[in-house]
Amino acid sequence: MKIKSLIKTLFLWCAAAFIIAGLGCGRLSLTGGGTEDVNAKTIAGLIVTSNGAPASETAVLLFPSHYNPVTDSLLLNTYLDTTDKKGAYRFSKLDTGFYTLQAVQNQDRTRLLIENIHVSKDSATSAPTGALQKPGAFKIMLPDSVDPATGYVYIPGTAIKSFIQNTSGFVELDSVPPGKIRALYYGARGITPYSIRDTIQVLSGDSATLSTGPWAHSIKMYLNTTASGANIAGNVYDFPVLVRLTKLNFDFSQAKGKGEDVRCIKTGGAFLPYEIEGWDSAQGKAALWVNVDTIKAGADQYITMCWGNPVAKAVSSGPSVFDTAKGFAAVWHFNNDCNDATGNNYRGTNYGTVDTEGLIGAAKKFSGGDSIRIAGLLGSPGTVSLSAWAQLDSNAGSGGEILSIGDAASFRIDDTRPNFGVEGCFHSSSKNVDSTFSNAPSGVTLGKTGWHYVVVTFNGATLQQSLFIDGKNLNQSLAVTPINYSGVGTNTLIGKHGNGKNNFNFIGKVDEARVSKNILSADWILLCYMNQKEKDAVVSFQP
Repeated sequence: MKIKSLIKTLFLWCAAAFIIAGLGCGRLSLTGGGTEDVNAKTIAGLIVTSNGAPASETAVLLFPSHYNPVTDSLLLNTYLDTTDKKGAYRFSKLDTGFYTLQAVQNQDRTRLLIENIHVSKDSATSAPTGALQKPGAFKIMLPDSVDPATGYVYIPGTAIKSFIQNTSGFVELDSVPPGKIRALYYGARGITPYSIRDTIQVLSGDSATLSTGPWAHSIKMYLNTTASGANIAGNVYDFPVLVRLTKLNFDFSQAKGKGEDVRCIKTGGAFLPYEIEGWDSAQGKAALWVNVDTIKAGADQYITMCWGNPVAKAVSSGPSVFDTAKGFAAVWHFNNDCNDATGNNYRGTNYGTVDTEGLIGAAKKFSGGDSIRIAGLLGSPGTVSLSAWAQLDSNAGSGGEILSIGDAASFRIDDTRPNFGVEGCFHSSSKNVDSTFSNAPSGVTLGKTGWHYVVVTFNGATLQQSLFIDGKNLNQSLAVTPINYSGVGTNTLIGKHGNGKNNFNFIGKVDEARVSKNILSADWILLCYMNQKEKDAVVSFQP
């Protein structure tokens, strides 16, 4: 009998070690199940396979509900058993309290987790019958500040844990029994572990479950580039997607006062850079720019936005979204200021314009003599794309200058010369008081017709120049010479001619003015228009 008892004990310990190794656990520990009770209690139950047959020879571990697999003491024989031919197990000599049962069938690696088993004053507790299933896996978003050296996450009351060992912002747990996990905890050296997520649904055989961790709320934002959406023909890369939040699609009471806890992630779990242009909880409106590395043509992909974390810190960053390494030279949102959202910090000085309601948050209103001046010529780009939303409120004069880089590269609305209208202008040469320009006219006038998205491009290598209005290409021609930045103005102006002329003073509104050192593709321009226009055709929200 002593030999049989010894063999059984060794078998149980080997089974426990096998389970622990299979779950990716380190040194296990156990401290007891609650308040000491001189009349020790029992837990008994049955385990079945996925088709309902008795699950014999299944290793079963029992843990106190508060058990931490990283810090608690060594596992006791009392909390280890193996099911018999009927799938039955039994634990005795237990204290009162709450327990979690974890089981694995060693042949097919199916698993089971039963949480919150309550042992009370009764002498015996019957646990619910559990069915073994194929395990799942999930990624979890971590808190903002984690310790990559000693940080870990774990499911309390189990041997399931994972050390972080990186700074990606996510950690993955695999071989997790399917079902609802009531909590996931984060711990590290020198801190008291705390819950970062309540209720995670793990699906059998699913290895792509993604949880937003300590963020209580999330929503999917679908990006429609099919014929019913942006209808672009090719993929677009490193694109700032405009996300408008209103009371109709977002509960502002669930987020921090300035949106500091908002995070955006793409499929697969990577964080996406984003900038909050404006956030008004009281009025229930906000505008965000989210940089998506790849937007696929003809697809309905999505990104996830999450919020609801009272300890999250603000990570909004214009330079991360409008990256100068990706060609952005200057971006002015005109959100009650003249700041440049890029890292170049081309901040404008306001000469008389006033803040007004724009197409995307706030905009600048021009009255015909005021302007915004940016010192210098933005690096005198030989290849350049100029874009802005503009609303010309007058038919008088010679039209309205939207933006002019020293009059060397500019675009305006409604040049009154025959067949000019909206145009791009690129300086070729100057002699005495006479200057020569290569023009990219559209023949279209827009005065008093509301907001329009205007883009002009100039390719310094091929000398090709183009003009787009509301996503449509209305001019594609060749210049004679590259852009000449000599003999014209020395500053960049918005709303006024770059070389001091007053017959092109702008009367109306300008919003979201940008300068890029790349040639914006036709798909990029169309995607901008369809995403940023008053009725966004790209972004939609689903739970």
